[in-house]
Amino acid sequence: MVEAICTAPTGYKSLGYNKPRIVGLDKEKANIQNALGQFTNAWNEYGVSIVSDGWTDVKGKPLINVLGVSATGAVFLLAQDYSDKFKTGMNVVELLLKNIEAIGPYNVIPVITENAANCKAMRTIIEDKYPNLFWSGCLVHTLNLLMHDIIKLKENEYKWIDELYKKGKRMIRFITN
Repeated sequence: MVEAICTAPTGYKSLGYNKPRIVGLDKEKANIQNALGQFTNAWNEYGVSIVSDGWTDVKGKPLINVLGVSATGAVFLLAQDYSDKFKTGMNVVELLLKNIEAIGPYNVIPVITENAANCKAMRTIIEDKYPNLFWSGCLVHTLNLLMHDIIKLKENEYKWIDELYKKGKRMIRFITN
């Protein structure tokens, strides 16, 4: 590369600092928006589900992800860092309402969140503001809670479920780490 620079034609001027930073970034953003269009264009016709999930990153920061999911696929909309806030229903619902308004309230059908108390508190706020929407708890979270209840029974005939569940959790931890 150094040789190529040294043998550059006389009078050649390399790109300045701003052109790749501003023009290149804007061009790439337009390319990404165009690529996402294949997913988001169908939202007006078929509708979209807003899916929200809270988790903790590898540094221990609490995050909330928001996705738009439809028949054409899932699109990551944003992740919000909640290190400086409590994950109360009011704080989280603001995030979801911004996304609903950005997508268009009549394009959104359900809002799917965890079954935690703060997420259930969002239900009335969302359904009051947008009567055409409904809130739904996450089925996977519901099944996970059900598994915990079955495991708590401590009866010998369900002991294999506890062992299977723990193996699955170890496998997930291994893969994610």
